[in-house]
Amino acid sequence: MSSETEPRSEIYEDIIIFSNSAPHRSNQAAVDIEFKLVRAAIDAKWFDESVYGKTVTKIKIIGPVHCTNYEGPDKSHLTLKVSPGAKVAHLYLKPDDGMIATPETTLSEIRWRLQQT
Repeated sequence: MSSETEPRSEIYEDIIIFSNSAPHRSNQAAVDIEFKLVRAAIDAKWFDESVYGKTVTKIKIIGPVHCTNYEGPDKSHLTLKVSPGAKVAHLYLKPDDGMIATPETTLSEIRWRLQQT
């Protein structure tokens, strides 16, 4: 039996999708939609070996949908850590001004964050 504090996880198309923060969030409907968006990105082949360069085995959702302004105006996205390689990706969403995933939220694009050396 799982505990409310255990990470939420599921296996989809042989990829483990998980979130450590999901059990601690009050809006579980938004968490459900975030997992759905990651599954949609998998279905769209955004994590295929031909794109990523390796067979993806794990995708960690890092926190909820958000906007950040580190490098100028940003748009709504989910931050993901993709393994192997622990590469960070931003899944950009439409509408692009939301701070929460809703049933109307859809995928826009994926952008890979450059690794710092």
